[in-house]
Amino acid sequence: MKHHIFEQLTQLQRLPHTDKHAIQKAVRRLQNEPGVVKKENAGSHFNTFLIPIHKQSHSIYLGHHIKANDWIPPRRPYGTERNDHRYRTKRI
Repeated sequence: MKHHIFEQLTQLQRLPHTDKHAIQKAVRRLQNEPGVVKKENAGSHFNTFLIPIHKQSHSIYLGHHIKANDWIPPRRPYGTERNDHRYRTKRI
């Protein structure tokens, strides 16, 4: 897993719009700390966050979280159940 994360960080570091300091910090952490995924280290692990964007319209894609009653970036359905529909997603 560490090797895969390191490859992704290396690719991100090459992009002009990334924060080079943040990437270097993540690489150092990856090299020096054991347990980079939640199953290995619940208290301190790597996580991802994605906000889909549409460059032409300068808009982002959000979904309405029913329980939170708020618009947030989409994610996988809660847990691993595909039929757990806590999100109602729509284009705004």
